[in-house]
Amino acid sequence: MYPLKINFFKIKKCQSFYFCKKQKTKTMVKHVVCWRLKSNFSSAEKEEKLKKMQEALKALKNKIPFIVTLEVGINIPEVSTENYDIVLIVEVNSIDELNSYQQHPEHLKVKSLVQELTQSRACVDFYF
Repeated sequence: MYPLKINFFKIKKCQSFYFCKKQKTKTMVKHVVCWRLKSNFSSAEKEEKLKKMQEALKALKNKIPFIVTLEVGINIPEVSTENYDIVLIVEVNSIDELNSYQQHPEHLKVKSLVQELTQSRACVDFYF
């Protein structure tokens, strides 16, 4: 038998990471925002406000057409009360779409609600 010689980099369709280097252009953007509610809410009020925020944020998915994915999560207080209270994760196809999302009238309505209920915010936008 003759030794088998294959040039894996000439294979058109990649079957395995080990044999092929795909060059992927990172153009999608992930927008991650965390908020902490105002500290003057009781536990019951806090739970109510978080659910209200969660519903308003989740509704954006059906109101803003260029959102690819949208997730909203409420912190598990049994794990840590020092964490932020709620997080929003939105994926869009480009920076232009992120900018359009941030100026969309539905986003601005929810932003107004969120600003009334929160005391701090942290945000990271990144390509993936």
